[in-house]
Amino acid sequence: MRMPACRGSSRLSMLSVLVFLIISTIWMLHLEKQPRQDKRLPSGISRQDIESEQAQLSNEPPVHVVEPVYWQTDSGVKVYFVSAPELPMVDINLLFNAGSARDGEEHGLANLTVKMLVQGVTGMNASAISRQFERLGAQYSCAIQRDSSVISLRSLSSPDALQPAIELLKQVVAKPAFTQLAFNRVKNQVLAELRYKKQWPAIQAEKALWKIIYSRHPYAHNPMGTESSVMGLRRHELVRFHQQYYVASNLVIAITGDIDLEQAKNLAETVSELLPKGEVPEPLPDPVPMTAPHYHAIRMATEQTHICLGWLGVSRTSPDYPALVVGSYILGGGLRSSRLYRILREERGLTYAITSEVVPLKKNGPLIIKLQTQTDHAREALAVVKQVLNRFVEEGITTEELEAARHYLRGSYPLSLDCNEAMVARLCQVGLFDLPLDELARFMEDVQKLTVGQVQETVRRYMNLQTMSQIRVGRDVISAAEE
Repeated sequence: MRMPACRGSSRLSMLSVLVFLIISTIWMLHLEKQPRQDKRLPSGISRQDIESEQAQLSNEPPVHVVEPVYWQTDSGVKVYFVSAPELPMVDINLLFNAGSARDGEEHGLANLTVKMLVQGVTGMNASAISRQFERLGAQYSCAIQRDSSVISLRSLSSPDALQPAIELLKQVVAKPAFTQLAFNRVKNQVLAELRYKKQWPAIQAEKALWKIIYSRHPYAHNPMGTESSVMGLRRHELVRFHQQYYVASNLVIAITGDIDLEQAKNLAETVSELLPKGEVPEPLPDPVPMTAPHYHAIRMATEQTHICLGWLGVSRTSPDYPALVVGSYILGGGLRSSRLYRILREERGLTYAITSEVVPLKKNGPLIIKLQTQTDHAREALAVVKQVLNRFVEEGITTEELEAARHYLRGSYPLSLDCNEAMVARLCQVGLFDLPLDELARFMEDVQKLTVGQVQETVRRYMNLQTMSQIRVGRDVISAAEE
């Protein structure tokens, strides 16, 4: 009785094995028919993703950007205009070549001057000016940069709102009162802001980096100045600065909104008619590139260590600008797809955010890398950044990375012009840097024409580890000598 039972069990076992082999064979044949999963490239982007992006790029139409209309007023003011009738609004920016690089030895002078413009005109104090803009539904703002000072106005396009707003803006820009009382008040506000920003390690790190990269160049100092330099400013110095730099020959006007060309021309003439013609200031000197690395540590009671790395880059008009922007994007400007973010954030968990950017300026702007990390991991994070940089410079970029960068910039560039405020700011750049009128579209064409070799050669010339400056701000940072 046992023998038949054993034979039955053996037959059942063999049948099970046979069924298993048949099922396994069928499954393997099925897998072979499936698309093979792509191996991840060193950049962190799969070949399948790149092929998909390339296909999309080949099918996408060229990027079309409206070309601005350009003219000069009777007094020599440069004007750029783009009609945008979709909303009943008008945006106007007045850009003067009167940035902090024109401060001379009185650091903070340009900043204090532009802030004083809205503090009073004949017959109106600061409160009255503010109430009048509010009554008209208009918004006024001012900003200081290294190359320029910018006064912005946003108004409803209806004549009963726009015309009074322009008349008031004209008075504010050309005929500020500069009273001693207002000067003292604004000066104290700037000093309070400077003291407040001393508590922010990221601000202190970037400020120190600019000082190192530019040394004695006018770009070196903080546009707001320092507490001591602002304390030393006098009212008559602001009056002199305004008379010298707030002139028609030194002005670019950018306009966009719900008006036609004839209205835009009348607006430009009106807003600048009280300005004297004046003279164009002398060009700024060229910055001197660094020939050796520089390290600086700032001790602050912070929970994290803030790190800034940088080099002297290129001017906005340099032929190398598009290639350096693409290289910076691939390195650290592309958020999750960038090398620095992928390695330091996703693989190592050393930082929440790390970025690189090329700052556009009339003279050579800086290339800056910024990150923050836990103090205990600061040395490791910096070492990994240098490893990534070294490989990036020595080995260059891949074709896949270049195509991904093109695709990203192609998609994001039109978004930078998707509102009046963004468009008028872009027009200001065209005027400030004396770019051709088709620059808004030409930049993307230049990016699309770049080769891997061009980007790699540009990266090697500007991201030299032997001339890199680095700033660390934190609780336990050490000096270069100690390291």
